[in-house]
Amino acid sequence: MTYVLYFMALGSNFFASLRNRRSKLVLGFSALVILLLWVGYADGPDILNYQLHFDLIGERVALHGWSQILFNRPMYYLKSIGFSFYQYRFSVTLMALMLIYVCLVKLRTNIHLVLCGYLSSAFFLEGIQFRNFLAIPFLLFGVLLLIRRNPGWRIWYILTILIAAFIHNTFVVYLIFLFLPAPHSSIRKIIWVYGLLALGLTIFFFMFRNHLNVITNVLMAYDERRTLQFSHYVTKWGTFVPVILQGMAIYTVRFIRLKLSKRHNISQQDLQTIQTILGIDLLACFFLPLCILQITFYRLIRNLLLVNWAAIGIGSYYLRKNLIFNLLVIAYMTAWMIAEFRLMNTFEAIVQPLFSSNLYL
Repeated sequence: MTYVLYFMALGSNFFASLRNRRSKLVLGFSALVILLLWVGYADGPDILNYQLHFDLIGERVALHGWSQILFNRPMYYLKSIGFSFYQYRFSVTLMALMLIYVCLVKLRTNIHLVLCGYLSSAFFLEGIQFRNFLAIPFLLFGVLLLIRRNPGWRIWYILTILIAAFIHNTFVVYLIFLFLPAPHSSIRKIIWVYGLLALGLTIFFFMFRNHLNVITNVLMAYDERRTLQFSHYVTKWGTFVPVILQGMAIYTVRFIRLKLSKRHNISQQDLQTIQTILGIDLLACFFLPLCILQITFYRLIRNLLLVNWAAIGIGSYYLRKNLIFNLLVIAYMTAWMIAEFRLMNTFEAIVQPLFSSNLYL
């Protein structure tokens, strides 16, 4: 039943994405499937750790203080009024999904195509490592602030990212997007400048990685120590996989921008959104050296998947019949599936438990 519901959600969003309007029925069904699969997940080391964290939340709040307070405090409050772990998870997951929906609507993207891309890969790990997922809506809202650049946007962006960081501390790294170039900056110049800087930093980290244990220890202190086994599977490919994935994201979004800038019927808001997301992807290259120290931090790239799929969703409105665009979308989706299910993790570790040990299905 779990497999049937999942493929029904995936297929219905794919066919709905071929239309130019949203289907409330498909969106409602998709949200229900996500909730059932995520909230009903009842086996595996990660979920057991979260349950233990919930059971000991009083001690954890006292221990961690302000650290990740927006993850610990709501859990503490909901448990104190009688919520079970699964009722708590249902409530916060539903709220996060609603926030993501609002952000995607404001981004004016093809939500069904975004869901189709998200369900194909990131959905599985986010269902297991759901604390990371709870911070993503605030990152997405921060992207909206970067696009619109209303008065005081820098202050609001900092506050938004700090909210995300109080849920999952690693999200503080996204403050780097404060250095996003102006919307009408030369992309060619930005690619050269950021590309060379990121390459130089990567070479430095690679050459001196054995002497940078202090950085590794600090980063690991901000991560989920008990959920790292999923990313320890890879040693052979190392940082090669995140580099390829990020390179494909940059190439795909840049292709969309080039094609849309030549059209006369393009909305300037859509063009500015694509331009901003391209700048985000370029700045995200500075996360790649961290993968040399600890491959787990490829998740800093993975957290931007919804952002990139939003750009692809916008592009689909204008480039639906463009063969190269469609091939790039298929290649991007396939690359992430291969990375998540074979190279960075294993199918048996992240997919099967989500389907085979559900409380409700």
